[in-house]
Amino acid sequence: MENIDYREAIESINLQYLNNLLIKKENSIEYQSGLKKVLVKNALKTRDFKFFLNHMKAKLFRTSYYCSDGNRKYKYIDLNNLSYITLPKVAVYSCIVGAYDEILEPLYLNDNIDYFLFTDQVIKSNSIWKKIDITQFEEYNSTNATALNRKIKILPFNYLKNYDYSIYIDGNIQVVADLMPLVLGMKNAALAVHTHAIRDCVYKEANGIDLLKKADPQKVYEQLMRYKEEGFPEHYGLFQNSILIRNHKNENCIKLMSLWWEEYSKQFTRDQLSLPYVIWKMKLNLNEVVSLGNDVYQNPRFRITTHQ
Repeated sequence: MENIDYREAIESINLQYLNNLLIKKENSIEYQSGLKKVLVKNALKTRDFKFFLNHMKAKLFRTSYYCSDGNRKYKYIDLNNLSYITLPKVAVYSCIVGAYDEILEPLYLNDNIDYFLFTDQVIKSNSIWKKIDITQFEEYNSTNATALNRKIKILPFNYLKNYDYSIYIDGNIQVVADLMPLVLGMKNAALAVHTHAIRDCVYKEANGIDLLKKADPQKVYEQLMRYKEEGFPEHYGLFQNSILIRNHKNENCIKLMSLWWEEYSKQFTRDQLSLPYVIWKMKLNLNEVVSLGNDVYQNPRFRITTHQ
């Protein structure tokens, strides 16, 4: 059978162009300066001194733990010369437990992709998302919201059977454009994920987790001491795990995700810390992991909002 070239719709290309303009505006010095002034003014008006404390902590962390080398060992996804014999079966999914995130409807719909939302919320009858009611899961009443979210996030094979690929997105991320090119661009890789914008080391990331109180510092310390004792190297890589594309037909992918969940479940800290470790532990060929870009916030196929 002859390969067919994949042609992305002009609507998808135009949406990316407009989103890219918006991303550039939001990252401009003028916009950021104006936004900061508004936030400071509001914090002063409400006497929100916690705002200033968190701002100083974040600034200290970014300054102290910036990595200029980035994640160069991971190759970028190839979006040139996309072709297929038969389009794969693809599921895009998200998971919202409770009212943590507003439900964001995809702006672009690919008729060859199914869109699922794992949630206990009521969703609109005209929503593009197909609801999967998580209250029917045995884990719903026995697991806290974060752990349940991570289990659904890490183990798509348990919940989305008969699909060739799945694309997980965090609840605060909106689909803007066609996602099929990302799947086709993976070729035979096991996993596609954004590399971290400014750090490439879990040990450096842990310093920030401690500083910004994003997890139990004692558990993080114990976790990383165990990694160090096993010989896990510094600067092995770090990812922004808010978007994950998994190849369900790749045995290494299934094994990697199973090990990741097993490792994450040991201490329930931050999934960013455990993914590079399990890639190393598996001795996974780095060609099996491709980068969707070096900053998830700069990807024009998606729009990221602030968590409520």
